Amino acid sequence: MEKQKKSARKSPYPYKLEDLKKIKGDSKFFYPYKLNLGCGRVYLNGWINSDLGDNNCMGEKIKIDKILDVNKYPYDLKDNSVDEVLCEDLIEKIEDLDKFLNELNRIMVVGGKAHIRVAYYAYWGIYAEVHTTPLHRFCIRCCNLFTIMKNNGFELVEKKAWNCNKYLNLFCPLINISDLTQGIYERFFANIFPVSHVKWQIKKVRDCERKKEWVSYDSLKVKNS
Repeated sequence: MEKQKKSARKSPYPYKLEDLKKIKGDSKFFYPYKLNLGCGRVYLNGWINSDLGDNNCMGEKIKIDKILDVNKYPYDLKDNSVDEVLCEDLIEKIEDLDKFLNELNRIMVVGGKAHIRVAYYAYWGIYAEVHTTPLHRFCIRCCNLFTIMKNNGFELVEKKAWNCNKYLNLFCPLINISDLTQGIYERFFANIFPVSHVKWQIKKVRDCERKKEWVSYDSLKVKNS
C-alpha cells in the first residue's frame, strides 16, 4: 500500500526540484517571483503556477494560482518582478515567439533564467496531439530562435537533447558532448533515433525596448487608475 502511495506522488517534472526551487515548503510567493508557465499537472510550491484555466487539455482538474494566456499581452505581472521561469511543452503553441520573448524580458529581472523544454521535431508524441495544432517545430540547434532570443535581451546558457524514457536518456550525454556532436546527431541520426525533447536554459542579460503593439503592465495600470 505504501509503495502505491509513493508512485502516486511521483511528479512528471523533468528537472530535480532541488536544482530549481530555492523557495521550499508551503510558503506563498516571494519577490522576485518564480513563474511556472503552462503548469498543467506540475504544481510547484513557492512558484506562481499559471495556465489557461483549472482544466488541462485532457479535461482533468488541475491546481493553478493564476489564469494566464501566453498569447495575450501584456501579462498580468509587473515589470522586473520574476527571476525564474519554467516553460515546458508550451512554446510550440505560442503564436509569436518574438513577442513572447519580449514579454519575458519585461517581467524578468536582469540575471533571471528561463528553463524551456519543447518536444523534438521528429518525436512521434508531437504528432499525437489532438487538442491543438503545434505552430512550431524545434531541433537542438535552432539558430533562428537563438537570434530572436538574443534580440530580446537573452543569452543561451545551455542547450541539450533529452529523452523522457530514462533508459533511452542514457544515450543523451553522448549527443550533448559538444555542439559538433549535436550537429552530427541531427544530420545523420535524428530521424532514425529521435530524442523526445530539447531543453534550453536562457538568461536575461539586458533590458530591451517594448514592442510597439503593447505597453508594459505597469504603465497600463497607471493609465487605468
